[in-house]
Amino acid sequence: MFEKAARQKIRIPCEKGWLYVEDLFDLSLESLNNIYKILNAQLKSTKEDSLLDVKDASTSKLELQVDLIKYVAGIKKAERAAKLEAAEKKRELEVLMTALADKKVDAIKNMSEEDIKKRIEQLQN
Repeated sequence: MFEKAARQKIRIPCEKGWLYVEDLFDLSLESLNNIYKILNAQLKSTKEDSLLDVKDASTSKLELQVDLIKYVAGIKKAERAAKLEAAEKKRELEVLMTALADKKVDAIKNMSEEDIKKRIEQLQN
């Protein structure tokens, strides 16, 4: 798909002008969605019911543009999901580390006075 886009020198229309295919990766999902809606509406308006499966060049170009947007949006969604999962894992790890620290403090508090003194002496030497 990307080779085809490069060979055809596909550019994607947006509110700020024309974007190269690689520029799509710099856009937010919301921006990609807006461009997708516009391109998809154009694609639907160019397609008409016909018994013949004849596609003109503009329809093929629009289909490729829509496919590119969908592909990049899929990547962006996966990246967003991975980022959320990583953040959730980080939060859980912090909770577990806090719980472990609390357990260590509880273990020390449950030590006898004699054991605490011995441990202090060990650490000071």
